[in-house]
Amino acid sequence: MIKRHGICSLLLVFLFLASIADATDAPQAATGNPVSEIRVLFIGNSFTYFHNMPAVLEAISSSIRGPRVVATMVVSGGARLKDHWRDAGPALSAIRKGRWDYVVLQEQSLLGNVVVVNQHMQIVDPVDFWKYAKLFDEEIRKVGAKTVILMTWKDKTDEARSQQALDFAFVKFARSSGAIAAPVSLAWQRIRDNAPGINLYLKDDHHPSAEGSYLEACVLYATLTGQSPDGAISMISGTAVDEDEGNMLEGKTETLVEIPHEIAKELQQTAWNTYQEVRAAGGYQAVSEPPAIVLPTMPNGRRPSPAELEGVWKGPFHFFPSDAPIEIELRVSNKGSGLAAKLHVYYHGAKPDVEVTPSDFHVTDYGIAFTDPKGPNKGTIEFSGAFTSASLAGVAKTLLRNTDPPISVWGTWNLTKVK
Repeated sequence: MIKRHGICSLLLVFLFLASIADATDAPQAATGNPVSEIRVLFIGNSFTYFHNMPAVLEAISSSIRGPRVVATMVVSGGARLKDHWRDAGPALSAIRKGRWDYVVLQEQSLLGNVVVVNQHMQIVDPVDFWKYAKLFDEEIRKVGAKTVILMTWKDKTDEARSQQALDFAFVKFARSSGAIAAPVSLAWQRIRDNAPGINLYLKDDHHPSAEGSYLEACVLYATLTGQSPDGAISMISGTAVDEDEGNMLEGKTETLVEIPHEIAKELQQTAWNTYQEVRAAGGYQAVSEPPAIVLPTMPNGRRPSPAELEGVWKGPFHFFPSDAPIEIELRVSNKGSGLAAKLHVYYHGAKPDVEVTPSDFHVTDYGIAFTDPKGPNKGTIEFSGAFTSASLAGVAKTLLRNTDPPISVWGTWNLTKVK
């Protein structure tokens, strides 16, 4: 940004001409004419409604010169576009009322189709997102509005692959359909890289902080108006929103965001610079298809004798997503009828510990195998372990069948003998 230290008249002329150029590039309403009011419908979930982000966007637009954004949202906690479509109610009804200039589609944060590997969610396939985004896009076009895909961010601790998978899915759909892609995730990463002191996440490392929602609104303002949010208000009050389901708490007003001037300026400038960069590249950022998910594999091992297995084995278990470390303890005894085992899972306060008797516990050519009959959702967890003189280490897997879609969970475990 230009620093205004002792601005001379020539610089004032330059800035004035630049503002005219920006206004000329601003998006237009469905009528094809520039407008002073832009009507926007949001369809999404908590990434949209936390801190009542659409109201923050409205306030930003009202505080600076340029088109005023008037926003409405149809949201529900954790909802996918698939859920909004199948509900066949509020979202479609709102679109069909028409008079929108833009409809912003915000998909569930992992596109609704994942596999869990070593406690980390991995995006598998964006096919459901593409399917339902296309269905919504067709409805949006029928009322003469334009579709905007809100490119969201990965969880703070997720691997880089997650953001790559999200961005690839968003941009591929937007390019193929002609939809607009709002580059929130790119601006988000720029802040994380260049201004790490600004925390865009809440304590859950998932939802946006007030700064995160403000950055989101600034990117959307630039995308919808073609103008910079520089100088916008950064202390905003408005109608409170229930964080669980996204219901407007009518009659309850609260401070939505309260961001120091210098931080707000950094967010505004990053949003504008990101938008300009993407616009200069043709409207879509460069993306590449994410690498295939790498599932855990068995290490090398050998067949143990009963005497070598007998005793207590304990160590980490990387399986269920959890903020707390998970450990398992395997007690192996050698009875007259053969080997028997007890499995104890320690959640260290995250949830109650569990003790089960494994079914089908047996020795294999590489180590051991057994099944936990009391896995999640009334399922089972299959364990396979390789034996060495120093450890039992292997793979665990299960399929959560009672979810939509079913979720595969894979993990690793590594036990050493307790003396």
